[in-house]
Amino acid sequence: MALRTLLRTFVAAFLVAAGPASAVESGGYFPYTVYEAGGASPEAYKQSVIVIFHGFNSAIPNPTYRAFRKRFGASHTVVGFNYDYLDAARNMAELEAFQERFLTGRDVTAVGTSLGGFWADYFANRFGAARLVVVNPVVDPVATLSHFLGEQYSEKRKQKFTVNWQSLDNYRPVPRLDNPATRKLAVLMADDTLIPSTAAQKKYGDAQNATVRLYRSGGHSPDFSQHECMDAIAAFIGGGDPAPSDSGPTVQQASATATGAPDDLVPGLATRYYYSKFNHIDELLTWMDYSSGKVGPPLERLYSKVGKGDVLTSGSKDLVGAVITGFLRFDAPGLYHLRVMSNDGVRITLDGEMVFEDPEVHADRLSPPIPVSVEQAGHVPLEVLYFEKKNTSTLQLRWQPPGAEGFDPVPASAFWHQPDSGS
Repeated sequence: MALRTLLRTFVAAFLVAAGPASAVESGGYFPYTVYEAGGASPEAYKQSVIVIFHGFNSAIPNPTYRAFRKRFGASHTVVGFNYDYLDAARNMAELEAFQERFLTGRDVTAVGTSLGGFWADYFANRFGAARLVVVNPVVDPVATLSHFLGEQYSEKRKQKFTVNWQSLDNYRPVPRLDNPATRKLAVLMADDTLIPSTAAQKKYGDAQNATVRLYRSGGHSPDFSQHECMDAIAAFIGGGDPAPSDSGPTVQQASATATGAPDDLVPGLATRYYYSKFNHIDELLTWMDYSSGKVGPPLERLYSKVGKGDVLTSGSKDLVGAVITGFLRFDAPGLYHLRVMSNDGVRITLDGEMVFEDPEVHADRLSPPIPVSVEQAGHVPLEVLYFEKKNTSTLQLRWQPPGAEGFDPVPASAFWHQPDSGS
């Protein structure tokens, strides 16, 4: 309570220093206008309202606004708030007026893209909006906008303006808030070349009541009329899980050929750990593009089931991704069957071929039998991608060798790795 009071006092003092807020008015494109495509007055807004915050050099109406209005207009009033790109103090003051005059008593979802993600985040956490959706958000506006120093031109507003260090300094006093009452969804594109997703992954990975969804493609400005992220956003706004529906595990029949084993093999499997929140194996793969991870102690075997303890040999109880590599030794040729028990996501690759994946968050789940035809006895390259999000963790590999009647844990004697393969 003391912290909340202190934040309110700080914001109030900052707003007084910024000067009185002008009356926010309906309209489009220009700063401190509120756009609603049908021209509805605040009194005519539906109970549920989506507020769109545009990006740097943009303004509303824009394609993002139109895509959201088309998708949600039947159940929500969708409005766009036009802020000033550089006058942070004035923006905060005008948002106070906007909240009071347009949104009091309504169920609000704030949506922001790029620099609009920064302002949507501030707005939602400042006023306790029910939901926040940020797409490729700016996390540090000073650092991001420093790449645009000099004269700029807004095509939407038909205006020139200048970005300088003094204007960027206006952003430094804006408080960074994290309201636990606001549900948060960060939608990130791994191929965003303008704003790398790592800072947002860390911010929202650590935030209260937050979920991160990372997509391989979409760029800095995804086409919301077509991009799959809109299904996750719709589920989130509707109160559901923004993660895509679990389509179940995938099994591929595989053949494996033993290779000449390196001379320096030692027992166990090499490990490398990545510490972040993951919802899908693909998110771990993307994270690996930006982080080298941390080498961990080798695993004796793949047979772990933990309640509240450390995930594998990571030294951490939650929010862990792992890349496990080495060799699986088959003592005889023939048709083997593998089964994987996992919690959460896993992907198994043998001899360079993916043989099984159950890539999303799930409780303990045993895979169907995975047929692997071994043409020659010996060591076969093995890679396991795995992540654990929260609470319990399970990763177990069982097999049924040729002629065996049932499945048993793969013994430690079957796992080998090169001593430097995790480094």
